[in-house]
Amino acid sequence: GAVPIYYRVKTGTFTPVFWNTQMKDMQAAKTMGLLCDPAHPALAEFPTEFHSNWQWWDPVMRSNALCLDGFPAAMRPVVQVVDSFPRNRRLAMVFEARVGAGRLLVCGADILTDLDRRPVARQLRRSLLNYMASPLFLPDVAVTEELLDGLFLTAVMSKPVVAWQVSELQSRPEGGVAQALPPTADLAWEPGRIWPGWHPNFPCGGFLNLHDRFGQRDGLVYCRHRMSVDRDGQWRLNLGHDGGIRVFVDGLPVFCEPSLRTPCLPGRSAVTLSLARGEHDLAIAFDTCGGQGWGISLQIEALGAFPDCKGTRPV
Repeated sequence: GAVPIYYRVKTGTFTPVFWNTQMKDMQAAKTMGLLCDPAHPALAEFPTEFHSNWQWWDPVMRSNALCLDGFPAAMRPVVQVVDSFPRNRRLAMVFEARVGAGRLLVCGADILTDLDRRPVARQLRRSLLNYMASPLFLPDVAVTEELLDGLFLTAVMSKPVVAWQVSELQSRPEGGVAQALPPTADLAWEPGRIWPGWHPNFPCGGFLNLHDRFGQRDGLVYCRHRMSVDRDGQWRLNLGHDGGIRVFVDGLPVFCEPSLRTPCLPGRSAVTLSLARGEHDLAIAFDTCGGQGWGISLQIEALGAFPDCKGTRPV
């Protein structure tokens, strides 16, 4: 059924990640502490350093980290949550913005309940409210209502895609994978090989292993998947890849990330699309980078609140 988007709102933890979230994914901690400006007027009545300390224990342990990826680049959270290095999302516990003619301050910590027994939360609430009532509350950055809605959407996430077709190795264009064209109609395809068993970076499976087939050979490989969506709407492709990629949907380019970054991690890149109900042809041009690129993964996400979608998944 519908579940919260895992990277848009994340439950807060005070202790940092142990080792890393790929090898130790079952740990509760997914973030690395806080970053804030003690001189910000919103924190004038809440003594703090620029980093986490014990006064933050209660607010953090009863908080959600809000993902501001996609917000304006000038947006600087009042209290930023430092993400773990594999994901490196822009997370916030407290941020402010202009919305239309109004001003907004969002706090992901619980500063409403049991305040008679939670003096720290009570003091943080007082500091934020007094700031909002002051003439100093003048957020610099404007955001749209649609961006804010995106923080609270629910989503349906597919299992990792395993039904792939893979082409033979193709020559790389002079401009690299960024200049790759959609696959031609006469291209020959073979079934893709999913990494067998458990993989440390892909505990849920779904890593399309291209290195075993192409080894150190250099060029482009096209990976193809026929995806089906059950309604008109917004859909997000969550892509893992180490080699550079260019993504095509129904023959049109929709995304490109040409750089090599190892190791391959799930969710390295994401692209949001407006898709009509039905089947769509997805093709990914993948740069093997002379064997340094090993493969890709994909999960497809339906964005929006779908109260009637219990049990359904995009495929």
